[in-house]
Amino acid sequence: MTFQSSISKWKNGIIQIANGVTLGFEDNLFETEGTLTITGGAMSWDNVVWSLSGDTSFSSDTAISTKTLALNNHLLTLASEDSDLTVTDNLTFDDSSEQIVTGSADLTLQGGLMLEDGLISSTGGIVGFEKGGEQSGGSLDFSGGTFKLGDDFTKTAGTLTTTEDGTILELTKSLSLTSNTSLAVKTLTLNDKSLTLGSETTDLTVSDAITLNSADEQIRTNSADLTLKGLLSVDNGGIDSSGGTLTFGGGLDQTSGELVIDNSTLMLNADLIKTGGTLQTSGTSITIQSNLDITSNSSLSVNTIELGANTLTLGSASSDLTLSDNLSLTEANVSTANWRCGSDS
Repeated sequence: MTFQSSISKWKNGIIQIANGVTLGFEDNLFETEGTLTITGGAMSWDNVVWSLSGDTSFSSDTAISTKTLALNNHLLTLASEDSDLTVTDNLTFDDSSEQIVTGSADLTLQGGLMLEDGLISSTGGIVGFEKGGEQSGGSLDFSGGTFKLGDDFTKTAGTLTTTEDGTILELTKSLSLTSNTSLAVKTLTLNDKSLTLGSETTDLTVSDAITLNSADEQIRTNSADLTLKGLLSVDNGGIDSSGGTLTFGGGLDQTSGELVIDNSTLMLNADLIKTGGTLQTSGTSITIQSNLDITSNSSLSVNTIELGANTLTLGSASSDLTLSDNLSLTEANVSTANWRCGSDS
């Protein structure tokens, strides 16, 4: 059954569809208020405008897709895990009462997002911005869900909440992420894409281990800070830093790929092991945060090393280390293979 070129108004309604049946709405204005529950079969929307005439709590057994979503200064709650929603057109939030609370359901915005006010909140589902977005106000809360980006995202104001123990940042395209505040996530999923941190303030912390195993998997930090609390394994791809602070809290295991860490600060809290690839550290200072080994199949050249009270061991005959500045030893312990300080003159 299909309803064409009509207006459907639902207030605290229940739509029961027989199993195996699809209820269609075509060129339709779909107005809702209160609760709307859809059970049974499937619902198909073709060129439908979903317009809220009041706050709406929506529950469905199956996902739906609408061309246009007009919140009209109201709240839309996706009330069940299966109430996944896809919106085709651009979506703009410009009032504090315009909110979408997804819970554990998935929200996919195939058009652009302009968040000037209002809220999008996820506690367990996927929120996908296929064409990226711009946030100049309002709140985005992905504290327990997946933040999925398909194009550049820029935040200049407002609140973007992510957490080290709950948020997944996933890319479906190589893109730039720019924020006026730092971000922290549990997991970074690159999917063979590159992530560029677009400004000095776009500092990023990732809790889980990261493996780069494709030439297209790149993290370009520029002058932003990148903190990796888990092990970084580089089998291909790489990281490029040109002025920020890189922290390898779980150490580094590099078998291939390219790490360009120039004119930056490298913080090491676990062993660095390099058996292949390129590790470039020109003009970079290293801070040793625990007793650890640096083992490399090629020599390294850095500006300075700060050891504190920690022990640094150069783990092989090929782990030569050259410092362009003088080395100051106070509380430190050093076990070396070949160590060169200052100039040769």
